[in-house]
Amino acid sequence: MKNYIQFVNHASIIISNGKKSILSDPWYYGTSFDDGWKLLFENKKEDIFKILDNINYIWISHEHPDHFSVRFFLDFEDKIKSNNIKIIFQKTKDKKVVKFLEKKSFFFIELENFELFKIDENFELKIHKSGFYDSALLLNIDGKRIFNLNDCPLKSKKEILDFKKINGKCDFLFTQFSYAAWKGGRRNIKWRLKAAEEKIDSIIDQSNILKAKFTIPFASFIYFCDNYNFYLNDSVNTPKKLLNIKDQLNSKILFLKPYQKISLDETNHSDEGFKFWDKTFNDNNLKKIMINEKIFNFEKLKTEFEIYIKKIYKKNSKFLIFFLSLIPFVQIFKPVFIRLVDLGLIVEVDISRGNFKKTNITKVDIEMNSKSLYLIFKENFGYDTLTVNACFEEKSKNGFLKMSKSLSIGNLNNLGVNLNFFSILDLNLFYLFIKKLKFVKKRLNY
Repeated sequence: MKNYIQFVNHASIIISNGKKSILSDPWYYGTSFDDGWKLLFENKKEDIFKILDNINYIWISHEHPDHFSVRFFLDFEDKIKSNNIKIIFQKTKDKKVVKFLEKKSFFFIELENFELFKIDENFELKIHKSGFYDSALLLNIDGKRIFNLNDCPLKSKKEILDFKKINGKCDFLFTQFSYAAWKGGRRNIKWRLKAAEEKIDSIIDQSNILKAKFTIPFASFIYFCDNYNFYLNDSVNTPKKLLNIKDQLNSKILFLKPYQKISLDETNHSDEGFKFWDKTFNDNNLKKIMINEKIFNFEKLKTEFEIYIKKIYKKNSKFLIFFLSLIPFVQIFKPVFIRLVDLGLIVEVDISRGNFKKTNITKVDIEMNSKSLYLIFKENFGYDTLTVNACFEEKSKNGFLKMSKSLSIGNLNNLGVNLNFFSILDLNLFYLFIKKLKFVKKRLNY
């Protein structure tokens, strides 16, 4: 088939002109976000091996593990190399993804924002960077335009219109269709319902403003699988909810099931994808709570904290952190009190003074398991993972905000932003971070 799209799973699709093909965001089995997410459908390894025989490029939108799956690259390393498949990724300040690819000796290509890259005759692409670390893939095959927005935060009409001014309209629009992070805790169902509704509103605006002929919802074919976050499944958008908005769209809504191919040159497509995913979303037997088997004792956490705090002070000014913690109206870098349920104890985490200790305090800010705190200490992306997998519970008013204003410093460093007197701070990223915290505070008042 010439000029086609093939859906593989979640945010992974193949775009091909029949001679050259590019695969996006491969994640096909196993959990993600520290065992907080699980796919509703898992691909077999033998099927992926066959797919890779016809792939020339793999594009990674951003470093989140449901898009950049390290396990995929380890499991299929030999196949990718033997087939001379090239990895395409955006240029970033931190270069973490590129360093991984380089270390593993993959052939990779870094693209600047909006840099045009030619795959084949009349087959080209460019990326559009968005938000903290996301990027969209914009492809043109023989005049047919495909916009893969994945997780890009294009929510407001203004944001979408600005995007259109730069990139124009499209024929096929791929976009995330449900919420994908913490939404205020178990009792805050209003936020979850609002988040689901806003995601649908965004899809309507994206589709109509970008003049899409086909709107293909994807990148939300998961369920929250931990005991702490399982409640989040109660308000997610389903294929049936999306089908209810078809009269508000100027385009056709199309769901694709795993391995389904559609021609870019045809206008009539089967509804088998909708039937597949409607049945899958309604099959509660697929949604099992995973038992947490990772437990880290206090001594292990303390050891990891000591390594963590050295990294924080190396990249950020210890004096500035301490100084900011003393300013009452700033309310930043205050001690955070966390109940570790699996260990049956409460700990105090104080970034400003470099303290990690047990405490007998009764009022805590946050509750979680030891594996979540361990990941925050172990990896700079650990706090970002926690906000996505929602494997915690807020136990005091504004406890989440208090935790964010302290423990998210590692995540900012992960984005290449350091807090000191000598670095040139990326004010845009700080602005986005503050804007996000203000949004969260507003929603917590529901």
